[in-house]
Amino acid sequence: MKKLILTFVIISGLLASCAQADPVPTPDPAIISRIDVLITGYTEEGEFSGSVLIAEKGFVVLNKGYGFADYEREILNTPHTQNSIGSVTKLFTCAAIRMEADRGALTQDDTLAQ
Repeated sequence: MKKLILTFVIISGLLASCAQADPVPTPDPAIISRIDVLITGYTEEGEFSGSVLIAEKGFVVLNKGYGFADYEREILNTPHTQNSIGSVTKLFTCAAIRMEADRGALTQDDTLAQ
């Protein structure tokens, strides 16, 4: 799990470095390729299996399945595979709240009603 979180942080940083003033983002294909290689490596080591969607400003830059959705029947993951995500969403919610708090749009003490 630590590697997966670290990978998320690295990917976020790499994509942030691609940010341009253009309304349509044009991420560096080399960076997207590096991300794909990184995730493929985790898949081959048996540390990751799932679907990945990376978008910037509403434009999809990577949408791919990695590993097996069902190992016994050898069914591969695709971008459309439905996976059980468990508690992973808590990390993204936390990151989103921190980002909004850093921008001053809310505080960490705000209630849902606010």
